[in-house]
Amino acid sequence: MNKEEFHKQAQSAIGDGARARDDLARAQAKQFLTGSTDFRPQDLQRLGSKGLRQFLRLINRADLTTNPSPAATNKKVENSVTPENKQHGWSSQRRSEPVWILRAIFYGVVVALPLLAVSITALNFIDIGANS
Repeated sequence: MNKEEFHKQAQSAIGDGARARDDLARAQAKQFLTGSTDFRPQDLQRLGSKGLRQFLRLINRADLTTNPSPAATNKKVENSVTPENKQHGWSSQRRSEPVWILRAIFYGVVVALPLLAVSITALNFIDIGANS
């Protein structure tokens, strides 16, 4: 088997698998929409991600083709109104970032003071040792 024949057979097998997955998704969608007792949600796992996407497309397409009831389309939706001083979610926990230069100076001093103390102590020990 040469390379071209292999690619043709592979493409054919991929196409057959895609058609079988689409047929299975179509059958599952039909069972779901008709309310069949044969429909099992566990069977959707066999479809994989592409088949599940096809299943959902078929269900949505079926829902869009049915005429919605007039009562459902005439509902008026009110916008939610919040007082201007009320904050939701994370916005109440927000705070401004401290200036980075002040933070750098602070951490520099915190690190430098112990180093300075250790250095002075070491120099004193050296000086005491030299005087003895």
